[in-house]
Amino acid sequence: MPGVIKHPERVPEDGPVYFLLLDSECAYSSDCVLPPAPWDGEVSGWRVKQRFDKFTLYEPTEELTGRAGALEALRDFSSSLGPGLGARETLAAAALLTLEGRIREGKALIRQMYKTASPEVAQRIRAAKEDQYHPFRI
Repeated sequence: MPGVIKHPERVPEDGPVYFLLLDSECAYSSDCVLPPAPWDGEVSGWRVKQRFDKFTLYEPTEELTGRAGALEALRDFSSSLGPGLGARETLAAAALLTLEGRIREGKALIRQMYKTASPEVAQRIRAAKEDQYHPFRI
């Protein structure tokens, strides 16, 4: 997800959209230093295509394509995961909105994430911001 956050232009303008979810002890951090945070919930409009050891591949129930589809996927998953597990998805959605020139909408998405996050979760998101995957100034 940090790749999409920093380089949203790398998301293709067309093509099918799938969502690969890391569902292991590394859910919060790519360094895997935090306690386990598995998530095995359902996301409206998505179904499991295949499960792997620490990943689950989701496919949309209706065709999604390109950046618009990626934005919808990110919003669906960030909403279902909540700010605790879905911060990166929210930030990636904000990056795509910013790329489209919808800066205010992207910032509003981030403000809403912080508003609904517990103080502990908000601090963890801010700490990740310091680790450079959160380029937005809010």
